[in-house]
Amino acid sequence: MNSVANVLGVSVDYLLGNTDEMHPKQLTGDPDVDGVDLNDYFKKRGLLRFNGKPIPEEDLRIIYRILETGEED
Repeated sequence: MNSVANVLGVSVDYLLGNTDEMHPKQLTGDPDVDGVDLNDYFKKRGLLRFNGKPIPEEDLRIIYRILETGEED
């Protein structure tokens, strides 16, 4: 699929109908420009805190679910 996308000069997501953008956004490698993926950030940082207190594992699962699905329940 990558080869077809490369020949046509479009992204694989465009070929699969996942996006209307023919060309993927190019990342600069600068987190101030590209932003930071929270999933990567959480994995690298390990224990997270809020107001100086560790976030309980149960609450972290809820936070992840909200971020992944956009739903609270």
